[in-house]
Amino acid sequence: MGVEIRQATVRDSPSWLELLQTSLSGEYQDKQVYEADWVVSQMKPDSPVQTWVADNDDFLSAAVSFLNTHQDRNTPELREHIINLGRLIYRPEALTDGSLLSLIGSLCAQADEHHQILITRVIASDKPIQELLENLGFYCLGYQPYKHM
Repeated sequence: MGVEIRQATVRDSPSWLELLQTSLSGEYQDKQVYEADWVVSQMKPDSPVQTWVADNDDFLSAAVSFLNTHQDRNTPELREHIINLGRLIYRPEALTDGSLLSLIGSLCAQADEHHQILITRVIASDKPIQELLENLGFYCLGYQPYKHM
């Protein structure tokens, strides 16, 4: 059938965890992401986080979340117009089979439709993701060293 881009549901939690392990092993800094209950809480319809996936019938090939980074600020206009993409995880083949491009391209189209700006952080050593994002119109605006130290 090909790749389907859709919002994740609670039923996707085990597949998302498997994708995380495939993508990052146990290297993600925030260890709660490896806990099944936490993942389920993030996939619930009432969660402030939206996770989108590239579903290739039998498995998830990529996922990314809209993180609500401005919830503590006193600037509701920012909450409406800036979307932080986080937890970008993917299988290596998602870079070559088009599923990662389809996923992020779909989110860019949604942002354009709602007059929103997408921001994200990319590890400096991840050249393929940097190139993919630049080809979609993203710009490098700076560096954030030692974020999780």
